[in-house]
Amino acid sequence: MLKFKRSNMCKSRRRPSWSTVFLNFFLGIIFGLLVGIVLSRPESNGLNSYARDYLNILMNIAPTPATRGENFIYVGVMTTAKYLPTRASAINQTWAKTIPGKLEYYPGIEAKAIETDLPVVIIPGVDDSYPPMKKAFVMLKYIHDNFIDKYEWFMRADDDVYIKGDRLEEFLRSVNSSKAQYIGQSGQGSPDNPANMEVWENFCIGGPGVIFSRETLRKLVPKLSFVMKNLYTIHDDVEIGRYIKEYADIDCTWSYEMCQLFFHNHTSPDNSFTGDLQNPQVHRAISMHPIKTIQNLYRIDAHVNTQSIQALNLKVADRKSVV
Repeated sequence: MLKFKRSNMCKSRRRPSWSTVFLNFFLGIIFGLLVGIVLSRPESNGLNSYARDYLNILMNIAPTPATRGENFIYVGVMTTAKYLPTRASAINQTWAKTIPGKLEYYPGIEAKAIETDLPVVIIPGVDDSYPPMKKAFVMLKYIHDNFIDKYEWFMRADDDVYIKGDRLEEFLRSVNSSKAQYIGQSGQGSPDNPANMEVWENFCIGGPGVIFSRETLRKLVPKLSFVMKNLYTIHDDVEIGRYIKEYADIDCTWSYEMCQLFFHNHTSPDNSFTGDLQNPQVHRAISMHPIKTIQNLYRIDAHVNTQSIQALNLKVADRKSVV
């Protein structure tokens, strides 16, 4: 099989204005003071007990508009036995709690030797070899066979991503889940690559997460036995995109906005989101990838929770001003 050249469709269009820079700097000071008050020391889930209780109180005063659905989305996180005690555990203590539905982890059979309380699915015959082509396809089949009628949406995620579950729900409630949908950040092959076939145009990059509707999985999964015998590259996201185009006749969502919502750092992945988090990319994103250390994942989670507290404080202030 061939290695695949990926072209970056999501390069930044312009540099921020000085007014934006100044505003971000000012907000950074405000957020920093708030962090200093409520996040005196990070705990396992990114919030200390005071901040967590405070957030819960505010949530009761000013609930989010959308009612959280227990059966809204199923998220399958691809991981390995190596990262189950670290990355997967960190996800379970942070953003997994915001998912309006069910989240499970998919390590290889090597994880049988690990004792864990995490919701783990170990599929016989699927190991942690890289690239995880077989794991990706078999996971989709398992999800289809066990959950297709229980959830509106389905998501394939990596173990080095951060997802804002409330923002994800808000976004997906604006999309028709009864139609074939294939959502994420779009990638495209190089025109001079032999794998660039006419049968597909683009694919959703796996890193920041790929979302499927029921109808999409219904059209793809019955063909997977054929698909796995007819692969052109070593990249599961490329092959999934190729065959979704063939069998569901849809492409990955193609727009600059999707690049911002499902953000993948193409330029410096090893240092992603290690600097100042007070920037438009972090604020706009529904998902952020890659997060290479669990310490940084906790840091991002603390930042996102702090922003939530500030937003809820503003709602409470608005309510008091009306009264």
